[in-house]
Amino acid sequence: INLTNNLLIDNAILIAALVDIFRPKVGGNPKTISAGVKLVTTSGTPESLPEVVIAFDKFVFIKARANNVATVYLGNTPLEASDITKAYPLEPGEGISVKIENMKQLWLDVDNSGDGIAWIVEEDMREVKIND
Repeated sequence: INLTNNLLIDNAILIAALVDIFRPKVGGNPKTISAGVKLVTTSGTPESLPEVVIAFDKFVFIKARANNVATVYLGNTPLEASDITKAYPLEPGEGISVKIENMKQLWLDVDNSGDGIAWIVEEDMREVKIND
C-alpha cells in the first residue's frame, strides 16, 4: 500500500469538495424578495420583528420609516431594544443591513408610539416562512 498516493487522492477529493462549496452558483440571483413594515404600538414596549428565515448568504435591510416622528431602536432582546445605551438607534430615513438567521431574533422599540421600520430581504431559492 502506498500511503503517499492515498493521501494525495484524499487531499484531491477534499479540495474538489471545497471548491464546489465556495464556487459561485450560476443563476444565483433570487427571483423574489420579501418585504414588510413593522410598527410598534406603544413606546417603551419592544416588539419582535416577524418570523422570516434569512438565507445563509443574505442580509435583511432595515430602514426607519421616513415619516417616523422620532428615533427607533433595534436590539437582540426586549431589554436591549428598550435601553438606548445598548440598542442600535435609527433616525427617520436611516437604514442598516443585518446578517441574521431569522428576523424574529431582533426587537424594536420606538420613542414615539406608532413609529416603525420597513424591511426587505432577498428570498432564497427555497420557501421563506413569514409569520406576523
